[in-house]
Amino acid sequence: MKRKRRRSTVSKLMALCLSIVTMMSMSLTVSAAIRPMDTGTITINGLTTDAGTTVTAYKVIDVNFDHENQQPTEPVYTWTEEMADYLMGNGAEEYGHYIDTENDNAVTDAYFKASAAELSAFYQAVLGQDGPELTAAGEAEINAQGTASVTVPMGQYLLSAQPKEGVNNYKPSVANVFLSYNGEEWSVSDAAAVLKGSAPGIDKELDAEGEGESDGSVAVGDTVPYKLTVDIPQYPENATVTRFVIGDTLSNGLTLNKDSIKIFVNGSTLDPQYYSLDTSADNSFTINMTEYYKELAEVYLNASEIVVKYTATVNENAFETDALGNNAFVGYTNDPYKDSDSKTETEEEVYTYGISLVKTVEKGDTPEGAVFNLSKEKGGSPVEFVSDNGIYRLPTAEEKANPEVVKTTDLAVTDLGGNLGWGLKIQGLDLGTYYLKETVAPDGYVLPDEAIEIRLTDTEPELGVLDQGQGKTEVTYTSAAVNAGEVSQVSINKNVVSFQFSNVLYDEDGSFDLPVTGGMGTALFTIAGILLMGGAVLLVIVAVRKRNIQA
Repeated sequence: MKRKRRRSTVSKLMALCLSIVTMMSMSLTVSAAIRPMDTGTITINGLTTDAGTTVTAYKVIDVNFDHENQQPTEPVYTWTEEMADYLMGNGAEEYGHYIDTENDNAVTDAYFKASAAELSAFYQAVLGQDGPELTAAGEAEINAQGTASVTVPMGQYLLSAQPKEGVNNYKPSVANVFLSYNGEEWSVSDAAAVLKGSAPGIDKELDAEGEGESDGSVAVGDTVPYKLTVDIPQYPENATVTRFVIGDTLSNGLTLNKDSIKIFVNGSTLDPQYYSLDTSADNSFTINMTEYYKELAEVYLNASEIVVKYTATVNENAFETDALGNNAFVGYTNDPYKDSDSKTETEEEVYTYGISLVKTVEKGDTPEGAVFNLSKEKGGSPVEFVSDNGIYRLPTAEEKANPEVVKTTDLAVTDLGGNLGWGLKIQGLDLGTYYLKETVAPDGYVLPDEAIEIRLTDTEPELGVLDQGQGKTEVTYTSAAVNAGEVSQVSINKNVVSFQFSNVLYDEDGSFDLPVTGGMGTALFTIAGILLMGGAVLLVIVAVRKRNIQA
């Protein structure tokens, strides 16, 4: 009789182990070591990205064992009191067949033989809003190596992970600290479990199909198109918390075009009844689908991602070395049964560029009065700028359309202060070639006849650093005239190119060997003519007198 009971116990052990092995999305429990009859240790793996995550072990099944006689007792496996109340209460309609209420709340064969999908749904329901108030049997915090362990009495344990600062949404898992019989004695096996988690991802990029600048380099007034591709969080059907929020906050150098925001799912525009859009905060937006998540999931059955498209305009706050970034995110819950928040973030940056000119003349002089203009083509129309005491930037779209905003093509040098000296700064430029032409020279100096050619290149615009080296970012001045002007001290500081440009005095210019013309020249010719005429008259008078004397 005792041997028969022992065989029955071993059979049930085998059946329960087989049921756990078939759970596809659950952790696999394996025997790692045999230990004396007391407690067992559960080792949890799989959380390498979420150090600090707390794993809680909830006991759901008791193992009945006669320690005095060193043998299991029938029924060997019974539900804990909390689980029994649930299976006879809120869970009775769907899971009541898992408990034998006439046999000390024993675990039935229906549970042992349940499929992976059935077991997964059951554990999710247990942790759900209508599940039992389980008491934690032990907790462990994941270390930097991604593992944790907890020592508990014999039984089956439901494991739930709550990331501290992580991003993963973990499915519940189970671990068995069960009996093991080697033919002579009973022992308790340690268990190992793997918690599998996933986080909804978000990808942000410049929209190559959108209208605007999508190469990463921009100028003030440009439109920048963005595209977000966001994974839809996958929550169980009975989840009580289904947070799903998408948003973006733009930098101070970008202005969000609120009317440009468009949301797509499965290639079609998302029905507005499944989300709320909030653009009330400065330069940011939030798309909230939390309240509508379940309906959205039901209507768009095959949808795995949401696509958001929008544009921003580079504004007057875009500065030389400012990375015009914006921080997009997807917000969700990493515990579908508790009110907890988590989010995944991403950022996309664009850059604008600048030119810094230092105007140099003879020592003791100042280049006051020098004026330049900038064009995108040699000899082309000069570009209009908005001025701020020697600092010039491109006007925004609104400023271009506003006749009251003063715009100028005359870029006058000023004293920039400090060690900079006299010069001008031009900000908010895109990559490309520009021509800076001096149109008025300082008093007493030669006006150069050609424009300074400035080539701005950045082969990695996502970094916003101008290329350096021959054939890359260059500043050159070429003229056939002698001593017309000279470029020197070219340097690059991130996305600003700086250089000096000098003039020469009139008396140093080699072109003054030419004959003098104009009013002064005419006067000299007149004086010379009068002197010649006077000399001729004098000669005539002398000749007449000589003739009269001889006569």
